[in-house]
Amino acid sequence: MRRGTTARKRLGDILLYYDMRYRVIGVAIAFALGIAVDLLAAGEMPLWVWWSGAVVGFAMAIGAVRWMPRSGVRAVVIVLPLVAIGGLRAAMTPSFSDALLRQVGSFTESVGTVVSYPSVGSDRITFTLRPDAVVADLLVTWVVDPHAVQPVLYGDRLRVEGWSSLPEAFDGFDYPAYLERQGIAAQMRVAGEAAVTRLGVQDGTGLLRRGNTVRQWILDALSVRLPAGQAALAGALLLGDRAALSEEVERAFRAAGLMHVLAVSGLHLGIVLAGLWFALRRLHIRAAVAYPIVGCVVLLVLWIVGPRVSLLRAGLLFAFLALGNVLADLGLILKASIRPLNGLAAAALVLLGWRPGALLESGFQLTVAATAAILVVVSNAYGSQRRIESICVHAGVGRTPLRYVLTLAAVSLAAQVGTAPITAWHFGAVHPWAVVANVAVVPLAALALWTGLVSVIVGGLGAWGPLRLFEWMLCGLEGLMRSVAGWPGAELAASRGVGAWLGGVVLLGALVWRYGSRSSCTR
Repeated sequence: MRRGTTARKRLGDILLYYDMRYRVIGVAIAFALGIAVDLLAAGEMPLWVWWSGAVVGFAMAIGAVRWMPRSGVRAVVIVLPLVAIGGLRAAMTPSFSDALLRQVGSFTESVGTVVSYPSVGSDRITFTLRPDAVVADLLVTWVVDPHAVQPVLYGDRLRVEGWSSLPEAFDGFDYPAYLERQGIAAQMRVAGEAAVTRLGVQDGTGLLRRGNTVRQWILDALSVRLPAGQAALAGALLLGDRAALSEEVERAFRAAGLMHVLAVSGLHLGIVLAGLWFALRRLHIRAAVAYPIVGCVVLLVLWIVGPRVSLLRAGLLFAFLALGNVLADLGLILKASIRPLNGLAAAALVLLGWRPGALLESGFQLTVAATAAILVVVSNAYGSQRRIESICVHAGVGRTPLRYVLTLAAVSLAAQVGTAPITAWHFGAVHPWAVVANVAVVPLAALALWTGLVSVIVGGLGAWGPLRLFEWMLCGLEGLMRSVAGWPGAELAASRGVGAWLGGVVLLGALVWRYGSRSSCTR
């Protein structure tokens, strides 16, 4: 009897510990759970159910705060209304009616405004058009030589003539639902220069239009000064535009399990910010000044590359962490109270509040899982850094290089382990060699990224000298990818069942690791 009581008390203490130090994570999980329930119900649950759940949940939470002692049960009761709020937010997202789908699926001509940064391929331009006639967007593919026509930019008013069609699912991927979550109802294919007529520029789009102009200038400059293959790879690495990549190169990156190198995300933003932060701290600039400077660079990257989910998540995470560090530097809060995982949870909350459907998208899941796993390694909460430091001390020689290699390997392993269940579930594959390959790929990609940025900045002043070094690095990166893709077992097929099993194993392993590294959490 005493053993059972002790076990329940210990479990309650652990839950309370998490509630006190990681409450934002609990809030984000509860909110996401409500969204997941509504999305999986496919709109079958009426709004009044969620409204009622929110009211009852708030009443229970108020009662728990007032009369229930602090415990794990109280923590669960308090977050119940957040589940209802998440479901309510998802239920309030409008869906396309059958009449609307029939209408946009029969378009042969449409007049509207470009509301995305266009992707520029070798023989086509792809952009999102918001028609004037309907409340839904079109994904337009303009088959034309991009260098033979005037660039399409954010805010352009266009008349397009072609053939529209409703998207179809393929290879088990619900493509129509994916596009609907982005507000896109149909696809439209137009061909030839005469198929698009320019009608001017939409008012109020000047800021994003200028960012798109800078992005287009970079793409044009790279395409003129680099061979076609390297120019396409440079556009993907610097701007996340993979439209011009050949299928062979993209297949090699995918088979190696290293597509994140081509998707501008937190990895790229982290590489840029790490170099900038190192320079600022070497100049002895205090955190309260350095963080706002770095924040301006984050906004500049978002402005030029575009508001991608992965970049928005990374930018929001940086914003929350920067705010905490600035307040700590000013002496308003304790630095020990800043927890990166709480910042990640807050960033996810903002993104899901803006677009609830992102919860089911592989991009959102991968970026959150990879970032969470990396934060676990680079923070001291799980003892990973202490273990690495201990290994370096016992090695006795080359501690700084060894620490770097071990940290990079640990980060690579954490990211691959965290994303393996999602990759298996959505893409039916796992990539065992990616852990080893990342140790070489990430430093090379970092050097290439910084060389490319310097080349573009210097090139804007009329000097393109560093571009040749950038080209060599791109060739090395592509060659390394092709080599890894050819290794035996580089890409192994996996079913959704395997993905679910891997998810359970990763979750259990994280809990065991956490409990073992913080066995004194109840003190």
